[in-house]
Amino acid sequence: MRPVYKSDLTEIANLHILLECSTLETAIAACDAGLGRNLVGAHDKLDKVEQQMLAGDETQIDCWKSYDWEFHFALIQAYNSQNLPSLHATIFDKYLRYQIMLLHLSRRNRDVQAPYYA
Repeated sequence: MRPVYKSDLTEIANLHILLECSTLETAIAACDAGLGRNLVGAHDKLDKVEQQMLAGDETQIDCWKSYDWEFHFALIQAYNSQNLPSLHATIFDKYLRYQIMLLHLSRRNRDVQAPYYA
């Protein structure tokens, strides 16, 4: 496992936000209705699975990863770039690594604390 650094997470998160905000601005300026439908549809699926996970359904992690990628990729498609999808995939994969790691840590902490709250 590679080392984890707060500065690395911050930089990756900022790059992730920069890429997606920029492409979203482009999509809004282009008024692409098809892209809007794809984005709304992807968000609806992601929201549903996130609500299930917040309710404690931890069997949805793989589904969540897939829907999360679908939503974020829908944002990137707005830019209509040949190179942006691969650049975004690199940043997104690193960001997802931190998200999954934090999810596992929070689950482990909850499991460790459970006997004290029973």
